[in-house]
Amino acid sequence: MTIKQFKTDYFGAFNDINPRYPYYHLNEGLYHLPIDTNDCNAFVYIPPKTSCSCWSVAILLDNDDDAESFIEKSGWKTIADEEKLVLFLLKPLSTWNECSDPVLCVEKLREQLNVRDHYVTQVFFAYLLGYSDGASVALRYTMIHPDAYAGLGLVGDFEFSAQEENLGANSALLPYISASDVPVPVYFQVKEKSESFMRAFDHFKKRNKCTNSVFEAENRLVSYPAQTQSQDTINGQFVADVIGDVGGFDISYEFSCKIWNQLHRTIRTTGVGPGGLHTFKTLESLGITTHEMMCGGYMRHWCEYIPQRNVSRKRKRPVVVFCHGGTQVAESGLYTAEWFNVAESRDFIVLFPSGGMAQTRMNANPMPTWNTNCLAENYMDDELFIRKMIEDLSAREEIDCTRIYITGHSMGSGMTQRCLLDMPDIFAAGASNSGVVLGDFELATTKKNYDVACLIEIGEHDVDNFDFQKSDRVRQNLEYWIERGDLQPLEEGGSYSCGRYQNTVWCNNKGVPMLRYVAAFDKTHSVMPQDAWTYYDDFLCKYSRDSEGNLCYLGKPVR
Repeated sequence: MTIKQFKTDYFGAFNDINPRYPYYHLNEGLYHLPIDTNDCNAFVYIPPKTSCSCWSVAILLDNDDDAESFIEKSGWKTIADEEKLVLFLLKPLSTWNECSDPVLCVEKLREQLNVRDHYVTQVFFAYLLGYSDGASVALRYTMIHPDAYAGLGLVGDFEFSAQEENLGANSALLPYISASDVPVPVYFQVKEKSESFMRAFDHFKKRNKCTNSVFEAENRLVSYPAQTQSQDTINGQFVADVIGDVGGFDISYEFSCKIWNQLHRTIRTTGVGPGGLHTFKTLESLGITTHEMMCGGYMRHWCEYIPQRNVSRKRKRPVVVFCHGGTQVAESGLYTAEWFNVAESRDFIVLFPSGGMAQTRMNANPMPTWNTNCLAENYMDDELFIRKMIEDLSAREEIDCTRIYITGHSMGSGMTQRCLLDMPDIFAAGASNSGVVLGDFELATTKKNYDVACLIEIGEHDVDNFDFQKSDRVRQNLEYWIERGDLQPLEEGGSYSCGRYQNTVWCNNKGVPMLRYVAAFDKTHSVMPQDAWTYYDDFLCKYSRDSEGNLCYLGKPVR
C-alpha cells in the first residue's frame, strides 16, 4: 500500500463533489499524518466511499510493527472498508520506551480528530487501541485523559505499575468531577492473568463503579457497572463495562473483528465535564428512518423519528427540526442531544437533516456545514432543502403545521436563527445552542412581518463569552432580536435561575416572553440530552400559530 501526502490546498475542490454522493470524503487511501513530534510517525487511512463525520479508531502500534503491513495483516483495513471508519496509526521511530514523552505523542494524534482539512471524523465515535508496548502507552494516556475516547482496547502484554495507577488522581475536570472518577469502557485481550492485567482490571472495575462480582467463564472476565449508583441518567448511562479475554491471540482479521465489536458498543458525547457515555444503538434499533431527495442538483438526506409507542389520540403531531453542528451529518448529530427520546415522550416528530457540503477555506476539503449566510458561494441551498423536507413529511404524515419548531447546535445554531428569520411562515419558535447567527441579519428574504420566539444558549466555556455584556457578538445578536420584536431594552430583561441554566427573558408590550438568553455554567461548546428536554418543555411547546399564521403563546396571540 502506497503512503500518500495530503494536498497543501484544495482550490476548486467543491467542484469535485459527486452530486449523487455529496457527503463522501474526497480523499481515499493511506496518508502520512504530520504531527508536531519528533518521536513518532503518524498515518491515517480513509476508506473509499466513506461519509464525512464518521467513526474512527486510533491504534498505537507495537515497536516492531509498521503501518502499511499492520493494517493489512491485522484485518483493520478490511474492517475500516466494511464499517466505513477512519484509522489513525501511531508508531514510535525507535521504541515507545525511547520516546521523550509518549503520552504527548498520543495527545498530538488525538488533536488530529479536530483538524478537518483533509477528512472529518467525530470525537464521540472515537476509540483508542494499543498493542503490547503500545497498549502500555494507551493505558498511561487514558489515566491522564480518561474522557478523550469513547472506549479503550488493550491487546497483548502491557505494563501497568502501582505508580501509573495514580496518574491523574489529583487532577479535576471540574471542581466537582475528579479525573479519576471518569468511567472508561475497557476491553482487554491478553495472554495470561499477569499482575499488570489484574491491576488494570481491578482499577477500572473500581473507577467504573462496577459491582463486586466478576463473572468468569471460558477465559473471559466481565464486570458490570452497578445500576444503583447515583448519576444523571439523562446525560450519561451505566455502560462502562470491564471485559477481559485471557488466552492466545494473533494479529488477524478475526481477532480485530472481536476487538471492534467490543469497542464500539459505547459512544461518549460531549457536554459538561467528561461528557456522557451512552450505549450505541443503530438507527434501525432506535426506530429512525433515513430519507433522501434531489434538491438543488445534489442528493440531500435526512433522518426521521416518528413516535412508536405513544398514542396521539388522532391529533396531528408537532414537528421539531434539529440542525447538527458543523462537520456532523444527520446520522452522527442525532446522537448528541437525543431528541428522539423527547419526541417519543412528548409525541412529536423530529427531523434530522444533513447540512450541505461547503468549502469554507481554500486550503481545506469541503465538509458538512450550513449555509447560514444564504448567499455565500460554494454552499448548497439549505433553506430550500429544509422546506422540501417538511413538504415531503407533510405528504406522508398528519402533522400540526401550526407547531413546527427548529433547534440546532453550533453551526446548526446559526442555521436555526437564519431559518427563524427567513422561514417564519413555517417555524413558530426556535432554540439556538452554542452559537449566534452569522453573516448579515438584513438579507432581502428576512420577513419582519412575522413574530417568532427565539431561545439562545451559550456555555460558560463556549467559543463566545456567556456573559452577553462582555461579548460583542452575543450582545449584538440579542439586540437584533430585541429590535426586530420591539421588546424590552437589553438592560431591562428579567432573570431567573434553574440549576446550571441562568435565564434572561425579554417580553413584548403585552408581556409575552419572546426572547430568552440562557447562560449555562460549566458547559463547553456542546449540546447534551438535558438541553433537548429543557428546550421543548420549557420553551418551544408554548408557542404556536393560529389559522391566519399569527404567533400565539399558550394559545393566545402575542399581539
